[in-house]
Amino acid sequence: MGIDVVSSGEIYTAIKAGFDLSKAYFHSNNKTDKDISYAMEHGIGYFVADNVEEVIAVEKEAARRGIKQKILLRLTPGIDPHTYEAISTGKVDSKFGSPIETGQAEEISAFTLKQPHIELMGFHCHVGSQSLKRMSLSALQLLC
Repeated sequence: MGIDVVSSGEIYTAIKAGFDLSKAYFHSNNKTDKDISYAMEHGIGYFVADNVEEVIAVEKEAARRGIKQKILLRLTPGIDPHTYEAISTGKVDSKFGSPIETGQAEEISAFTLKQPHIELMGFHCHVGSQSLKRMSLSALQLLC
C-alpha cells in the first residue's frame, strides 16, 4: 500500500508512523527546495511534478546526492468533470499539471527523459473532486 504526502510535515508524520517512504508519492504544486531535499533525505519513493521548474529542482537535488529519483508527471487531460469550478482540475486551463492538448505534456516528458538523475515512471492526473458524473471518468479512461 502507498500513500500520498503533500508537505514535509506529512512526510515527518509518515516517518513517525513507521511508514516505508519508498511507497510514498510526494504531490503538491508548491514544493520548496527544502521540501525536496527533506523528502530525498528520507527516501521518498516518488515525486509527482507539476511543471518543468519542479523537474529541474528534483534533478538538481538528485544530482547533488548522486541518486536517480523516480518521478511521475502530473498531466492535465482536458476533461471537464462538471463540478464546482474551484475544484475542477482536469481542464486544459487548470492551474495544475501540464496540458496534453497544447503539447506541453509532450514537451515536459521529453525534457524529463533527458535528465540523468531522474527516472520517469509514468503520469498522474486529477480531474477534480466531488464529480458525480460518470462521463468524466469515462473520458479519462479513454486517455489511458
